[in-house]
Amino acid sequence: MWRGPARQTLEGTFYRNDDEAYNDAWKKLDHRYGQAFIIQRAFWERLANWPEIQPKDAMGLRDFSDFLNACQDAMWHVKSLEILNDCEENRKLVQKLPDWMAASWNRKATEVLNKSQEFPSFKEFATFMAMEAEIACNPITFVLLNPARQRKVIGTSRGTRQVYLTHKEKSKVTNKEHSKER
Repeated sequence: MWRGPARQTLEGTFYRNDDEAYNDAWKKLDHRYGQAFIIQRAFWERLANWPEIQPKDAMGLRDFSDFLNACQDAMWHVKSLEILNDCEENRKLVQKLPDWMAASWNRKATEVLNKSQEFPSFKEFATFMAMEAEIACNPITFVLLNPARQRKVIGTSRGTRQVYLTHKEKSKVTNKEHSKER
């Protein structure tokens, strides 16, 4: 159930069951939260506070891509978000990416610059990110990129080592399951 100021704004509306209650709720929310400045500020704060994406965090990459696409969709209604087309704003976003992806975007941006003499638009960046997130989350490689895979630390006489438990295999010799070490 909802919590916070939005719920308080609509508190009385929940008790009504007439057709106009729905429209009244939207009018109240639009008046309180639908102003372009408030929407823009919410997008900016979320982008500014987005954590750096770790090199093998496919789900984090997907989340970031989804939010970039939400920004792209909102750009049509909140014109002040068009500043995301600026190369300096793009640089701030690229700093949140893993090095390998920043290099890949740099390559793409350089190709666009060489072809058109203009920096790629935010839409091109969001499209690039969507494709990279799709690739990273592809089931073929997702297990390899999943940072949440189980890790087990094994102590040895010379120190410790990490064993990554990614899947079980049956031994051809003993016919027992064991984890494959990586």
